[in-house]
Amino acid sequence: MELYDEKVKTLVMELYDEKVKTLVMELYDQKVAVILATEWRFLIMPSAALVSLAAKNLEPAFHFPTGATPRSSATLSSVCASLGTEKYYLTRNLTKWHQTWSVLVRTVLKELQELGTFEEHAILVQLDGRLHTDDRLAIKDITKQMKLEELVDDKIFMSFAENLAYLLQCLKSGHKGHSKSVIFVLEEFDLFCGHHNQTLLYNLFDVAQSAQAPICVVGVTARLDVTELLEKRVKSRFSHRQVFLFPPADKKVGFKSRLTLLEKLLLLPVTEPLEPVYVHCWNEHVLSLVANPEVRHVCKRLYDSDQSERTFRTFLAQIISKLDIDHMTLEASDFTSTFTAFFRDTMVDVLIGLSVLEICLVIAMKHQTEIYDGDPLNFEMVLQRYLKFVSQNSSAETVQRPVLLKAFEHLKSLEIITPIGKTHREIQKEYQLHRFLVTSDQVNEAVKKFPGLPTDVSQWASCSFQ
Repeated sequence: MELYDEKVKTLVMELYDEKVKTLVMELYDQKVAVILATEWRFLIMPSAALVSLAAKNLEPAFHFPTGATPRSSATLSSVCASLGTEKYYLTRNLTKWHQTWSVLVRTVLKELQELGTFEEHAILVQLDGRLHTDDRLAIKDITKQMKLEELVDDKIFMSFAENLAYLLQCLKSGHKGHSKSVIFVLEEFDLFCGHHNQTLLYNLFDVAQSAQAPICVVGVTARLDVTELLEKRVKSRFSHRQVFLFPPADKKVGFKSRLTLLEKLLLLPVTEPLEPVYVHCWNEHVLSLVANPEVRHVCKRLYDSDQSERTFRTFLAQIISKLDIDHMTLEASDFTSTFTAFFRDTMVDVLIGLSVLEICLVIAMKHQTEIYDGDPLNFEMVLQRYLKFVSQNSSAETVQRPVLLKAFEHLKSLEIITPIGKTHREIQKEYQLHRFLVTSDQVNEAVKKFPGLPTDVSQWASCSFQ
């Protein structure tokens, strides 16, 4: 089973066993679904009390024994045992919203480990695309996490292919009736798609699909188009089961919880080994700060820009770091100044670092894109628009064509523009179509901040008709 997730209102899972109907039960606080399967392949444990099936008027896939409606992990464990489920499996769900995936997985892993049976029946292998930048590193870490180092050390592998073949042989040698199951969790799954020939993904998917051994592959990514990154042979072995997560439909509810989190993170517990009067004064100041309209406005802008809790915590950490002996309390201005620095547009910084000639080409691209509603452009189109500007302004210097082309190529290397489709040798680079990746607002902001930019260039940037 492979799962991917982004944003959905309710987490919904499908059972791997087609003979068993899907069972969906929402959690009051986590808003995630829990599904059971009697085979080894699939079991998700809840991280909070489950909603009663009767209350939701759902037709259960399993008819639980009287009085055994699962309301806790322990109860659910006993129910699964009575249903013949002997092994426990974890599927991991990621989302950019509130980084729910990391919190959810840590919680579920902790609960599974507390059951005392998870490690007896399953092996969890966790990989991260940011760390395992190629299949060789991934194989090495898989071997370590599966505790196969001693077996591997006794063998001499002449190549990576032999090492991979031996690992696959170890996976396939087990029998799903009595061997341990292996759960592969691939963080940043889209980065694994960039590995050479996608060899690791192909072999893992192939083993999982062929049911030669009890393994489960869970891919985790924030990209919706991740399946398009898979090669044809890999995609054919992908089950196309995907899981998505959405933030609350009502943003007011989500923002209210964000303010609650702000208060929770800044308040000092009364158990702190500090003078009670200091704790009281600090907490009173925090409460007034949370109610401050300016602070709420900054938090709202931050929430609208990025809803992840990790970003919010990092933002608060930067604010707290400003405290010192001369600045002992937080002020609303700290939130405003930190937000301005925190969300500084890097593309604007890139544009400010360009030469005057290059910013002129960017302005020409901006006008070309605005006039033709975002249609692709090439060097010749940009050149004609730039030459038109030069002809209308006597103060503008004439630049030779090779210099302009070199400046255009530099903008391409900075990813201000990007080619559309594959570059063909038959097409001269002057006529290769490109997509302009900068917004008009970013160009206008860069022009305002550009040091020493000629006045006629600034006026050209703000002109609506070219």
